Amino acid sequence: MGRQVAAALTAHRFDEPIPSSLAIGHGGVLLVRGWMAPAPRAREFVVRLDDEEQRFDARSGQIRFDVGSVDGRMPHGFFLPIVVAGRRAGTRARLRIAAGDYVLADQSIEFVTRAQPPIALDTPIAICLATYNPDPQLLARQLESVRAQTRRDWTCIIHDDGSRLERWAMIEELTRSDERFRLFRAEQNRGFYRNFEAALALVPSSTPYVALCDQDDVWYPDKLAACIARLDDNARAQLVYSDMRIVGVDGSVVAPTYWNRRRNNFEHLDTLLFANTVTGAASVMRGSLLDAALPFPPAQGPSFHDHWLACAAFVAGGLDYIDRPLYDYTQHGQNVVGHSAFGPLSVRGALWRHARDLIEMLVIPPRALDGVWSALSFYYFGYLRVHLIAETLALRFPQRSADIDRTLALFDDRVERAIELMFRRHYEVSRRGDTTDGVEYLLGMGLLLHKTLVPIMRPLVDLKNRLLQRA
Repeated sequence: MGRQVAAALTAHRFDEPIPSSLAIGHGGVLLVRGWMAPAPRAREFVVRLDDEEQRFDARSGQIRFDVGSVDGRMPHGFFLPIVVAGRRAGTRARLRIAAGDYVLADQSIEFVTRAQPPIALDTPIAICLATYNPDPQLLARQLESVRAQTRRDWTCIIHDDGSRLERWAMIEELTRSDERFRLFRAEQNRGFYRNFEAALALVPSSTPYVALCDQDDVWYPDKLAACIARLDDNARAQLVYSDMRIVGVDGSVVAPTYWNRRRNNFEHLDTLLFANTVTGAASVMRGSLLDAALPFPPAQGPSFHDHWLACAAFVAGGLDYIDRPLYDYTQHGQNVVGHSAFGPLSVRGALWRHARDLIEMLVIPPRALDGVWSALSFYYFGYLRVHLIAETLALRFPQRSADIDRTLALFDDRVERAIELMFRRHYEVSRRGDTTDGVEYLLGMGLLLHKTLVPIMRPLVDLKNRLLQRA
């Protein structure tokens, strides 16, 4: 009877349905997001995969103002990153999620290594080109630059993300005469993050070299050859990337280097996690990295394929860099991410910046409100996103150096410890002069405000619920 009453008084919804099949590679995270109304009375969400149990705090969940009231009650958001060990690949398990007596999910899930089998390739180089409604002239120019490579022993996998039919027909026409191009098309658009993942999933991990390619750039003839030569010279490096020239659509030079207003980084994992400096289109990696890199971590907020691949390559063995442009990076109105620019932040500069922001928030109420929402947004869409990357790295790479472990510890499940470590690392990064635009400070502030404000706001929301019910 108690369980029936609980079910009658509680509603819940998942942001995305829990899949019946999930690719996990050598270990993955099943991310379950959604909301309940009202807030669960239980202190914990209890997740069971067969006989294995994981617990998550039910008291500090997100307040989902994006949902609106449900029968006069404010919904309580939950974020459950369920860890799935790699040994479960090829098996089926029963997933049960409960908050006290209330059961949110009880279903079977099949775990697989890859979402789809790779194709057969007979060349040592695979180029993964992701497309979506490409500009015909820019794509034609890019494809010609690929054909002009001094290394001709490649296969180009073009994976389209549900382009309009006339654009898809154009892609077919541009590649029809060259059997080195292999075309694949998704029926529905899922975004560039999943589109690149789908393209890479088609590549056998036995392929020696894998290059990433955008639809609107121009490669220099020796791009592949130079990157592969560097990989051959550096046995530890798992990914090599180069500088690039920034150009307009007409080919006019905007900047002769990507680093005219920002510092490059391929030596520090923390800086790479906070502010990625590795551009996918500049990169060539070892195919063997795919076994650990696929599938990508769950997307939370703005997620980028090159960010994840750079972090995975760093932990797997390291990165290397070629200090000259090997392609033209075209800037136009449709770029997902353009030419980023921010300078290094010294410790003194960091202290002054944060003191100024605090003073403005204390004396200007609207700035205080904006600051709170901005910090909470960094928690939801910044900290949690990078936390998922760190958790996936820990799963996929159990043999790690002490320095990498120290960086991954920034995302400690003990919130107070994570806040302390994040602020400490902010001043380490500032002391090194690395360019992150203070992202690590904002992540720490977001974590701190979520920890302190949500418990305060929760009783106020519950009180509002009770008043609404009485009315």
